[in-house]
Amino acid sequence: MKNLTPAFKGIALAFALLLATSGLWASLPVDSLRQKMNEALAKYQFEEAIDFGNAALALDSCNVGLLLQLGDAHRASGQGELALSCFIQAVAVDSLNAPAHFKLARYYENRRDFAEALATYKRLFEIDDSRAYFYRYGASLAAKMGILYDAIQWNLRSIELDPKSLAAYHALAELWIEMRGFYPADTLIAAALALDSNDVRSLYLAGKSAYLQQDYMDAVKRFRKLFDLKQGSAQAARYHGISLYHIKQYTEALEVLQELIAEASELDFPHYYRALCYQALDDPLKAEAEFKAAIAKVKVKNLALYHESLGIHLQSQSRDGDAIAHLRLAQQLDPDPEKLYHIALSYDRWYADKNMAISAYESYLHQTDSSVYERVDYASKRSNLLRREAHFSEKEDGSK
Repeated sequence: MKNLTPAFKGIALAFALLLATSGLWASLPVDSLRQKMNEALAKYQFEEAIDFGNAALALDSCNVGLLLQLGDAHRASGQGELALSCFIQAVAVDSLNAPAHFKLARYYENRRDFAEALATYKRLFEIDDSRAYFYRYGASLAAKMGILYDAIQWNLRSIELDPKSLAAYHALAELWIEMRGFYPADTLIAAALALDSNDVRSLYLAGKSAYLQQDYMDAVKRFRKLFDLKQGSAQAARYHGISLYHIKQYTEALEVLQELIAEASELDFPHYYRALCYQALDDPLKAEAEFKAAIAKVKVKNLALYHESLGIHLQSQSRDGDAIAHLRLAQQLDPDPEKLYHIALSYDRWYADKNMAISAYESYLHQTDSSVYERVDYASKRSNLLRREAHFSEKEDGSK
């Protein structure tokens, strides 16, 4: 090859290497080809792994383990349909092979073909009902599909098969929490904590369950331990900060919520609860600033609540003109008679013309089903008084 150009030498050398490699593959046994396939996969050399796998499959087309490995290689290289073909062929070769069914179920699930995945999980349980993680994955899919009975039963089976694995306790507890079944959820969480009192997920679920049941003291106890372990998340900080507010630990609540803002500055609700804390601590200027920060960041969901809260706060500071602006905006976003009551109060105090106040009081009385008797009684009496005063004023003016 000494008379060839450098470029041609390179092409010739590569071609010779390809022929040599092909001849070598043809002479290798299946086990050696599979070993080379695994070595290529470990180096993320997926195309090379697939070549070795196809060479091995040509020698042993009914090898289920090889089909599963080749399917994994195709999936890793983004060739989904070829991966699926390998998994289906593996199940066809050995209809009682549990790992083949499990890979096929997981593939369907990842492709969001949930009906096929669920059917495959059910066949898998008939083939092998002894592996806890099969049931745990199946339960997760059933929960995602809203098939709650199967999700509960399969998680229970997973716990029965592996009572020391926390994953199934967590999954089933979360499912019960979503359904507001707090007694079975708390029972499962207690069992998980008995296995590991410092388990992060168990502590989080214990705190979340207590928070949703408005047992704020217990929620704070759980989240404090979680943060002492340096394992607090943004969601845990949310529940922790709001729980601290509810048990009147305002200073600590402010600190936790500020840490949450530092971690997730786009969130609006930490500012809202910081505003409530500052109100309780009698710091109206900081409360107002936090309410405004919440409004500036909120998208849609809580906007009416934040404007209403700021309006009532401004009303408490005798700033009725500003209060009316925010209360009116809150009423437009979310019509509610309780807002009308506060609007009426501010109109009554701020406007010399009482017609707006009368209208707001009467709209409130017409729409409300409030059980707060004092508020209804005051609105009724004040509306009647203002109407009488207006009537006599008109008489004196000679307008009627």
